Amino acid sequence: MKINVVGCGGVGGYFGARLLQAGHEVQFAVRSASLERYAKQTLSLKSTSGDVELSQVVFRDIASLQTPDLWVLTTKLGDLSDSLAGGTDAMLGKLILPLQNGLDTVERVAEVLPDSVIVPAFCGLVSERLGPGAIEHKFGSPFITIDASHQRSEDLSPIDVDGIDLRRSERFEPDKWIKFGFVFGWGIKGAMADQASFDQLLLSNFINLVYELGKAEGLSLQDSFPAQVQQWIDKMPDHLESSLVRDLRDGNQGESKEFFDRLYSLCIRHKQSSAPLDQVLQKIKKGAG
Repeated sequence: MKINVVGCGGVGGYFGARLLQAGHEVQFAVRSASLERYAKQTLSLKSTSGDVELSQVVFRDIASLQTPDLWVLTTKLGDLSDSLAGGTDAMLGKLILPLQNGLDTVERVAEVLPDSVIVPAFCGLVSERLGPGAIEHKFGSPFITIDASHQRSEDLSPIDVDGIDLRRSERFEPDKWIKFGFVFGWGIKGAMADQASFDQLLLSNFINLVYELGKAEGLSLQDSFPAQVQQWIDKMPDHLESSLVRDLRDGNQGESKEFFDRLYSLCIRHKQSSAPLDQVLQKIKKGAG
């Protein structure tokens, strides 16, 4: 299968490496200004599930890539337009697999690529980019979950390879909401973890709010949602942190602001108290100060 991966960070680098290792023809889209950093054309993956060293890897600006069977999007949603600039025409009518965090990923990708075939998806792994072409997978069994009801979901069977657990969900939207609650909840816990008194009650109230907002949005969330999200968070080793943790702790206007803005807007829409959000933000800002 010919696959173009947009981005070569912790997500794109990991999944791209596993697809290359399995024999797929993979090329990576990186920004033109960064191309010189990938001149060695190597990709090194250090992973808890097995290391891999790849040579003669193709890194190009997006306009120079092959015509693929599949585009995999891994850059952050806030950078989507910039990362796809110059390549959108080549994506017309093509199969798109978006792996970004967010509740409205498909809608936002569709705004940029209105005539493409977008398979709803999300992924899970803890990894980071150590440098150009160097990725470290630190924790968990990497997976990609896709919407089983999508008419093109079976076309993604070839990416179910060693090191990638491809899952087809019959309850995609509720499962995505659980993933969102976990990612954001883990980020909040990490941002408060170095404070003298980590407030579990604040985190629990936040998770419960996410649960209530999901139900208000019409999702068939199970009563076990808060406990399930908390269990996922508790399984994460204390020494690990995500880019969202750093955003929250350092006050960066990245994914964390987008996530908070989305939840605040849902509170307004469904007339829910935003007090759990306010209290979490105050606690994080107090610790950062």
